[in-house]
Amino acid sequence: MSIVTGVIIKQINRYKLPPLIAPTLTYVNPIPHPFENLLYLLDRSEFSGPARVTNSGDPDGDGFMVVDTSIENTTPYISTPDEALVRDTKGILNLIMPYNHWVEVEFDGPLVDGPGPDLFYAGWNCRSMRVVLIGEHGQNYMLPILNCLPDCPKRCFCNQIAPFDLADFNLNFTPVRVRLQGIYGMSPYNGFQLSLVRARIEN
Repeated sequence: MSIVTGVIIKQINRYKLPPLIAPTLTYVNPIPHPFENLLYLLDRSEFSGPARVTNSGDPDGDGFMVVDTSIENTTPYISTPDEALVRDTKGILNLIMPYNHWVEVEFDGPLVDGPGPDLFYAGWNCRSMRVVLIGEHGQNYMLPILNCLPDCPKRCFCNQIAPFDLADFNLNFTPVRVRLQGIYGMSPYNGFQLSLVRARIEN
């Protein structure tokens, strides 16, 4: 009886969220990032969220899972990338991005370069994602994968922001879409928890 009970408790604990705490900034560059505090990006009005999800890939055919962070100890449920990345504008719903799952988003204008970062994503887990910029005619540019430093206070479960400055890359096209792809499968929830994507766009 104790073995069965232990298995049941273990299964339930797989889907428990950590206690709701103030987010801790974790740099995700392999060298110290020039921005001392990236959390200010979350409130900057010049950044826009995706207007639509244009495509997605689910190689396992089991759908996308979403975690509602406004509810303590919630269980992930099957939903759509659109619900988490477009309709949820506050980053409350986290889209779980397992290995090789990907989402392509489009904004209400092309991405433009400005002072500081021009594109960033935020989410949970001390891991990262593969990000590809896509042009109007299908051109693409793969951005470097940003890995977190070993300063994560929770050791592989932190709230982090990954910024990209378009001026750092030799682009010969104007990006109009962004593709984000999971690159690992690791607990909890077997993938990076993507809470939001923001870009500086041309108005």
